[in-house]
Amino acid sequence: MDWKTLNPKIIQEFRDNGGKIKQFGDLPVVILHTIGAKSGRLLEVPLITIIEEDGTMLLFGSNAGSPKHPTWLYNLRSQPRITV
Repeated sequence: MDWKTLNPKIIQEFRDNGGKIKQFGDLPVVILHTIGAKSGRLLEVPLITIIEEDGTMLLFGSNAGSPKHPTWLYNLRSQPRITV
């Protein structure tokens, strides 16, 4: 699975359909904006989220079965500032 081509399509569907993504069903999705640890560029990734009763937001993402963490996590650790 090529996330570099799939993620922009998911993000566009999210924007076109008021935050809904067909393949994710009724699961709430956010677009996480991070700064690339190496590139310094603004990057976007769609993530499934759950909002707890106290307002805490839990973000879920994977790296498609890879033993390494997804790139957005490394970016977040490098520059712990995000926009959702």
